Amino acid sequence: MKQKYRLYRRKQSGNYYVQDNVTGKQESLGTSDKTEARRLLHTRNEAAANPAMNLQIARAYSN
Repeated sequence: MKQKYRLYRRKQSGNYYVQDNVTGKQESLGTSDKTEARRLLHTRNEAAANPAMNLQIARAYSN
């Protein structure tokens, strides 16, 4: 399965960004730490891959 988001770093600011491979929208992750950026990327890709599971988790926390 193709990942929805990809990670890249801008040299000028040194911050990591994600790009939505479907829409092309780019968003800053607000970090220059590579480990943290990869963790955030993985979280976004997991959320996009399992929307039904995320809904169940949200329901569990709202009760």
